[in-house]
Amino acid sequence: MSAVFDDLVAGPPATLVFDLTSIPQRQRWLPLLPFTLCFADPAYDRELGSPTLSSRTYIGNEAHVLAVDRADYDLGATIYFAFWKGDGTPPDGYWKLNVKVSPADGSARRDLGIAGTRSAINKYKVLGACAYPIPIQNLRELRDQSTSLSESPARLSPGDRLQVRVASDAGEIELDVGIVDRPVMPPPAASYGLAILRNADAVATALFSTAPPPQVVDFPDLFGDLKAGHVRRRGLFFWRFASLNPPLQSKPFAYLVKIDRTGGGQVPDSRADFEGSASL
Repeated sequence: MSAVFDDLVAGPPATLVFDLTSIPQRQRWLPLLPFTLCFADPAYDRELGSPTLSSRTYIGNEAHVLAVDRADYDLGATIYFAFWKGDGTPPDGYWKLNVKVSPADGSARRDLGIAGTRSAINKYKVLGACAYPIPIQNLRELRDQSTSLSESPARLSPGDRLQVRVASDAGEIELDVGIVDRPVMPPPAASYGLAILRNADAVATALFSTAPPPQVVDFPDLFGDLKAGHVRRRGLFFWRFASLNPPLQSKPFAYLVKIDRTGGGQVPDSRADFEGSASL
């Protein structure tokens, strides 16, 4: 139903990427078998969580809540928000979203638009009890004396404040978030390496990285966490590599090594610790 009645795409975006190998027809090529290492780190996931920022307003003798997933954002981050009645159900009426910026230099507050939505103006129909993303890189300035979007990205600087506001005929809820110069998503405080078996008794390092960013950040229950006051996140790592001598499926092949900042971690003790590969 959200695709019919709202202008924003609900929830964290779902992205599927399929890497297809191109085999050249008129030149030699190596028969390399591609692999993808997929892993997550629960210790890192705990660092990714953040307390929410919320605003509570009474409209028609009922509490209404607007919440975002954190209080501050860098220029590459995404604001996730939702609003609901005090009992967690969708508010009554017809609601629209509006975003404004209050510059740190004290100049006048101005309206912004959001690119990539179903609306050509700077007000967006949204549904209650549903989480939405606002990528800060998608914010746009408005044309002069107009409510339509220009091609210019929003002129934002650290220290600016963004106002997120949802309103209906009955009332409105709003809150402000900050723009900061430091990344709000920390890198993992660890080094990871992929050890692979070669022949019967040799081990090699196929991949290695210190404090790598995750390829995907997922939310176990975004709307439920916004209501609870703490948003959980899950960093997912997808590392690709190739092997000239791949093992048979289900045979011992690879082990993920981790060393954290204290020097502790996980290393294989025997050949039995290595996992086999699987085809999808």
